Amino acid sequence: MRKEHVLNVRGRLRALISYTPPQVHPRPDVFLLLHGSTSTPGPGDPLVVHGEGNGELLYPALRFERNYETEYFEPHRRGRNIIQMYLAATQHNGWYCWGNGGGASGSCDHGEDVYANDEKFVSDAIHLVNRSFPFDIGRVFIFGSSGGGTMAWRLGCSPFLAERIDGIGVVGGFLSPQLRQKVGTGRSSQTCSDLLVAMFHGTMDEYVPIALADETFDWFAGAHLCNDTTATIYVQHDVEVRLAGVPEYNPGTCSSGSQLGYFRIDGGGHTIPGAPHVWDGLGPTSTLDSMAAMRFIWFGEDLPETENNFACPSVQVSQSAVALVLVVWLWFRLVLL
Repeated sequence: MRKEHVLNVRGRLRALISYTPPQVHPRPDVFLLLHGSTSTPGPGDPLVVHGEGNGELLYPALRFERNYETEYFEPHRRGRNIIQMYLAATQHNGWYCWGNGGGASGSCDHGEDVYANDEKFVSDAIHLVNRSFPFDIGRVFIFGSSGGGTMAWRLGCSPFLAERIDGIGVVGGFLSPQLRQKVGTGRSSQTCSDLLVAMFHGTMDEYVPIALADETFDWFAGAHLCNDTTATIYVQHDVEVRLAGVPEYNPGTCSSGSQLGYFRIDGGGHTIPGAPHVWDGLGPTSTLDSMAAMRFIWFGEDLPETENNFACPSVQVSQSAVALVLVVWLWFRLVLL
């Protein structure tokens, strides 16, 4: 069931869209989606009209929903006990953007007061789910793209939300040196601990250079004392995966209990891998199914299989072939003797 909500968060109206399955069972997982920075709508924009009187507040969430829900997120949600929410950022200088403090400049350079309101908005959205059902919710995951990805990082490492958020998915987001100072490390401030992280970044991203994502991975692995247990694998021809703290692939675990999978898309742009919609000018994407990749980190499911899976081909050897090899080997032994 789809429903639009408006919450009063410390005197500021905030809006979101929720999706609940026909039957919600105890301890459903909650999946919060954070859009990237989006310009404000033009006069008579159909999405604003569609927003049931709250279109201006909902506009960026409506755009995210329109482009990704039916073909991408809904099929992954189908048949699962998941409550999904599209959250809308606030307007600032003609843009909707999160107060992530990620080093953005110009129109999206929000102050800390906006971040504090965003943080409380996410907390209130989680409580909204808790109040709606006569049972506790289960795990909480945040997925963010671009500025929403950087916001997902900050929320996942927030002391205010640390005990509530289990994992994050980040596309085209990063933790700047300034943000790393704010979130601290898992050892000293107990933030980012026990956090399951799946991050995706294209090597040809023209908006957020790949070096910023590389630095974020190295910082996270180092801060959580898992430098000696990092590993690199390849899941298809254009995707390198760097892992830290993932038991199946790493000999040890990160001291904080966190796990990190960094999906590095060769030739990829500022896009969501595997999604059907690509914004003009954001560069190419990959066939990698990012939702399946996140489930690999979050739930321990198998890595996504694709037709481009980069793996050594398996060799099928029949019993008759083995017997033939043995006969030939014995014949040579007899002749040589």
